[in-house]
Amino acid sequence: MSTMNGLMAAPARSDSDASASSSRGSTRELAGFARALSVAIDVFNPGTQLVTLQLFCEVALRQEVAMIDLTKAFAISGAAVSRNCDLLGGGSIHRKGFKLVDVFDDPMDRRFKRVRITSKGAELARGLLDGLRALTK
Repeated sequence: MSTMNGLMAAPARSDSDASASSSRGSTRELAGFARALSVAIDVFNPGTQLVTLQLFCEVALRQEVAMIDLTKAFAISGAAVSRNCDLLGGGSIHRKGFKLVDVFDDPMDRRFKRVRITSKGAELARGLLDGLRALTK
């Protein structure tokens, strides 16, 4: 199992592992996934889009990333990345943010923005991982 920035990557499952798992194993995996989702639901509101959660996971994985790299990674517009990062961060005039990331000017070129995980965001990421680790047990 490899680690990146303190986050644990799940080992790949082989076809023989998948065929050997019983329905009981599938139920346990589904329960782990449900626990991870319940952690996310506790933080995010019901109207939050899946891409917002995906962007959060990418920032948590990288710890800090340029918004332009998120735009390329998810093939969505810069405006969509900015809007979602605002929601994950401090929010905007119209919406309260989740305070899971910080958005700041790139110190090398202030025309660009960067996003980094906050301590609250890192805590949520650990909670999600704890739920997902049940998938590999």
